[in-house]
Amino acid sequence: MKNNAVEKPLAGKSVPSVVATACCGNLVAEKTWHRRKFRNYQKETMDSILKTLFLSIMLFLFGGSAALAAEHATANEAVAFTKSAIEYIKAEGQENALKEFNDPKGKFHKGELYITVFDLNGMQLANGSNHRAVGKNLINLKDADDVYFIQERIKMVKAKGSGWLDYNWPNPVTKNIEHKSMYSEKLGDIIVSCGIYK
Repeated sequence: MKNNAVEKPLAGKSVPSVVATACCGNLVAEKTWHRRKFRNYQKETMDSILKTLFLSIMLFLFGGSAALAAEHATANEAVAFTKSAIEYIKAEGQENALKEFNDPKGKFHKGELYITVFDLNGMQLANGSNHRAVGKNLINLKDADDVYFIQERIKMVKAKGSGWLDYNWPNPVTKNIEHKSMYSEKLGDIIVSCGIYK
């Protein structure tokens, strides 16, 4: 009885051919698994290469500004940048300093750090990020939350001489609207400022 039960599935086939078929099935399944694994590895490798290539191109084209976007400047850097700008005004004169501050490739433009200068009536005298704003009265300029932040800045420096003011503004590096803290100091009848994004 047992022999008949065993021999029935093997009818017409020799034992070696049945064993070979079973083995080939396993080999095909194993090959398929390895192919899938290799394709996944190729895809992950290609993704990694493309990301590295993209970052390298961004660093080459924008002089490292893409990398700076990932790591924001600090409050201490903004204060130091502002104080350095004030010393530059004192040493070189206001007219020469404003030209330097307005130069996007000048020494007062570093990643997301740049100098802005306003008079006490809201006239923009320098902007290292947006030269089109220079010469315009921006007293009624509002941020993304409808805050008159230039008016607030003028009030603050008139009352305290210097300090920080928060508002929401486009980051020139990432092009996104981000939370910004601006450090400002009054120097005679102008306000010298530098901000950081958070």
